[in-house]
Parts: sequence; C-alpha cells; structure tokens
Amino acid sequence: MADFDLSSVSNIYNAVDGGDPMAIAGAAAQVVPGGIGGLGEGLTIGEAAMGDPAAILKLATNPQAVVDFVKNYNPIQTTEDVVSIFSKNGVSSDFFARFPFAAFLDNSTYHWKSRQPTLRAMTPVQRVSWFIKGFSDSNYGIGDAILYNDFFGIGLDQNHHVSYDAPNLTFQLAQAYNQTLFKYLFKGLPTFSWDDGNGHHVVTLDQLGIDITKTKDYAQILAQLQAQAKAQYAAYQAQQAAALQAQQDAANKAKMEKIAIIVGIVLLLAVIIYFITKKK
Repeated sequence: MADFDLSSVSNIYNAVDGGDPMAIAGAAAQVVPGGIGGLGEGLTIGEAAMGDPAAILKLATNPQAVVDFVKNYNPIQTTEDVVSIFSKNGVSSDFFARFPFAAFLDNSTYHWKSRQPTLRAMTPVQRVSWFIKGFSDSNYGIGDAILYNDFFGIGLDQNHHVSYDAPNLTFQLAQAYNQTLFKYLFKGLPTFSWDDGNGHHVVTLDQLGIDITKTKDYAQILAQLQAQAKAQYAAYQAQQAAALQAQQDAANKAKMEKIAIIVGIVLLLAVIIYFITKKK
C-alpha cells in the first residue's frame, strides 16, 4: 500500500460529507491519484477510510454520495497515467503514428470535412484516446473539444452529430478525457469562455465533456466503490469493537490486580494481627 497522509485523506470524505462537488473534486485531485475500481495504484477507499468513518459510512449507505464522488473523482494525474489508461483500453503508441494530429489541412471550421471520415473509421476508444493525446500534448484547443462533442458526444450543435461514444467507453477512459479537458483547456476553472464571429461563449465541463453516467461500466464502478466503503466501515466497526474489548480487558485486569493487592494487604494484616495476638 502506498504511503499517505491520513489527515489529508480525510479531507476527501469531509468534502463528500458536505456534498459540494467542487470541494470533492479539489480534495480528490490533491490526495488520491488513483485506486477506485482498480483505476490506479494510489489509495483505495478501503485504505483511506480510516480518515473519516462518518463520511465513509455515508458513502456506504447513501447512493447519491457515491454518485457525487465518482463524478468528481480524478483518475489521472500524470502523462504516465494517461499512457497506462491507453494501454489498458487496447490503444498502443503506434496508433497515434497512424493518425498524426497535423494531417488535417482543409479550411473548414475545426477541420470538420477532413476529420470526419478519419474519425468515423476509428473505434470510440481510439477516438477518445486520440483527442486525449492531442489535448495533453497541448496541440488542441476549444475547437477540437467542440468538434468531438458535436460529432460523438452530447453536442452543442447536433447538426454535426455522427454517433454517441459514451456507452462504448469505460468510465476510466471517459473520465480521463474529462480531466484532460479540465487540466489543459479549462485550466482548472469551472468554465471556459471564448469569442468568435458569433459572439461571446461560455461553457462548463458538463456541457463539453463526456457524460460518465452513460459509460458501459458506470454501474459497476458505483457498486465497487460502495462495496469498498461498506467493507471498510465494517472493518472500522470491528476495530472499534476490538479496541473497546481491549480496553475492557485492560480495565478488568487492572481491577483484578487491585483486588489482588487488597486481598494481599488484608492477608498481610491478618498475619500481623495473628502474631501480635499470639504474643499477647
């Protein structure tokens, strides 16, 4: 198990307990680099739970708390994590060499014309990975995010819609895409704004990202997280019961030792009294 700061980890569960999505996201991003549902090598819910038993109990018993945590959980922190996610989803490094990011040179807005046939030929997993790589390498901007969203997401403009990727993606990959947008495009801010020939625009990550609740293993992730929470809270209760029993045993031992001392003193006094009486 990785080393961790228990007091810092408890911030996550306090945030969950408070129900503020931004607080949850901030706390999770700071101290949990991975672990939920096997998403990484960082802290699992089970390992971190002792930081705040009350909050972990809420995760174990309140389905909405689990939904909120999963929605804001950040499974990636570094480029190495992204590469690992690609590999786990069957996307090798040579895939990106076959689809270079600068190969689209038509003058349509965001390269709608030349990109669509190529993107159609990719699988949903390949498409998302291709855009994640583009953003994480700082090659892509707002136009690229809009293009993917309109072609294969919920779409700001459904006139360009091709197909819907989310049900064919894992939670891990979809959340990696969202967190890549959050880090490289939104720069950690709640909204992104820009101006173009059609005026001033403001979007949120929910509008531009992938809806993780539609991913193919979302229900499994929720169930796994809640199972971890329940197991850890049960372990916490068992530990508390054991500690209480240990305290009781210690108290009983101390009591018996006191009784033994008192009995010993009484016996000693009895002996002394006996000899004094006998001499008289």
